[in-house]
Amino acid sequence: MKSRLTTTLLIGSILTLLSGCSAYPTLESEFGDSVRQMVRSQTVFVAVENAPVQTGDGQRLEAVLEGYREYAPPEADSSGQTVLISTGQ
Repeated sequence: MKSRLTTTLLIGSILTLLSGCSAYPTLESEFGDSVRQMVRSQTVFVAVENAPVQTGDGQRLEAVLEGYREYAPPEADSSGQTVLISTGQ
């Protein structure tokens, strides 16, 4: 009697596990659809492609670079120390 009950429970649990595998979701066929739709909907603005490249005035760019070098923040401390902040939780 005990072996029959064990066999019945074993077969029942195996069938339950196998039925879970049979309900495989079919969502994978839709993966990437949004990306493909976005790529199809992108258009190129032709006026930008034909526009000449805007270059900067050399003296102005040099002045901007010198201003950056003069007022740039100091480089970050590279001592390798790590600071941990506790929130008390």
